[in-house]
Amino acid sequence: MDYYFLRNNTTAMHNSKSLLWLSSFICIALALIITFCTSDNQASFTTTKTVSLPQASESPIRHSLRTIEHPTWQSANIKVNKGDTLDSIFKQQGLNARLLQQIMNLGAPVKALQALHPGQTLKFIMNEQGQLEELFIPVSKNQLLVIRNTGQGFEAKTTDLPITNKMTFASGTITGSLYLSAKNAGLSKASISQLSSIFGGEIDFAKTLRKGDTFNVVYEKKYLNGKHIGNGDIIAAEIKTHGKTYAATRYIDPRGKTHYYSPKGMNLHQPIERYPLHFAFISSTFSLHRYHPILHIYRPHYGVDLAAVTGTPIHSTANGRIIFIGKDGGYGNAIKIRHNRKYTMIYGHMSRFAKHMHHGTRVHEGQLIGYVGQTGLATGPHLHYEVRIYGKPKDPLKIKLPHGGPIKKTYLKDYLPVAQTEMAELNALSQDHITNS
Repeated sequence: MDYYFLRNNTTAMHNSKSLLWLSSFICIALALIITFCTSDNQASFTTTKTVSLPQASESPIRHSLRTIEHPTWQSANIKVNKGDTLDSIFKQQGLNARLLQQIMNLGAPVKALQALHPGQTLKFIMNEQGQLEELFIPVSKNQLLVIRNTGQGFEAKTTDLPITNKMTFASGTITGSLYLSAKNAGLSKASISQLSSIFGGEIDFAKTLRKGDTFNVVYEKKYLNGKHIGNGDIIAAEIKTHGKTYAATRYIDPRGKTHYYSPKGMNLHQPIERYPLHFAFISSTFSLHRYHPILHIYRPHYGVDLAAVTGTPIHSTANGRIIFIGKDGGYGNAIKIRHNRKYTMIYGHMSRFAKHMHHGTRVHEGQLIGYVGQTGLATGPHLHYEVRIYGKPKDPLKIKLPHGGPIKKTYLKDYLPVAQTEMAELNALSQDHITNS
């Protein structure tokens, strides 16, 4: 069972060979990756967590060793410009169309070659006769496509590049919404969304948070040879509001699934999230007798209107199945999702639906289903969100959401030391931040 501690972590290396071989392996790996990456400054409050090296059998390094064995081979780094195609680049390198076709017939790994992007760098390794021996192409932030001449033909393989996870600490004070305050503290949209999801069952961010409340977060930043390529999960976090502290730590169970629990093992996740999007303000609340701004009559308003700019992503608040999608009178573009026999959610006034959304489609909690708009009877861009329990409309802001239950007893003994370590790290970084502020 693998656990993710915040300090003093090590990564086990399988099939280890001699220390000399391992040192050479790492040096060559760094040299190859520099070809595709540039350096980046580290964040102020970071702690190195783990360095994950690819297995030797999957690494592109064993291919590059051939260059050392053949010092007369030549290498060329070709940057893809707008309008370039693989055919034109091959011609520039003196390689014929027959060779290109042979490579394109290598199967699934080379599908990435069908859509080159400006800025990509292709590394060609040519022998003394100008024949292609190896070709290295980055296909994502941390993946490399390696094409190699085996002597009997070419082979293609996609391999992962080593990534370093560094712990980053963010701290902030609520001055307006959680979203803007967390953004000012340096958190990305993805990290803010995850923070909201973790505590969404315990805290109503639209109604509970007030000016002066604070939050502390420890999360992963991913680096490839010193260059930041994205954020990982939140490791530990706490929010202090109304004199109470809400805390959560990450736990990865033996099946590899990620969960967030309180330090004592209570599940903070709820099967149904309170809000389906990041909104600016609540423009209209649930009411049985509301004056309609367009129809100029009083009638029930069975949902809550969440104002947001057109195009804001909308996510399903729970696992379920789409029972309606399309135009629905005053709702405009709408989706209705049934979550078990008890709950049905309605999302109205969408500008458009997300891809692959159809009647009968199963969706999971947090999945993108559409975008904010102003279709139907709407005076401005917003999402009309309804919750129905056994078919009866209920106020989405007041309903009591179900809890996910405590951690399994079989996991609790293993989780508690993890939680203690992660909370100690959060508190230590928080104290360092206060001292250095």
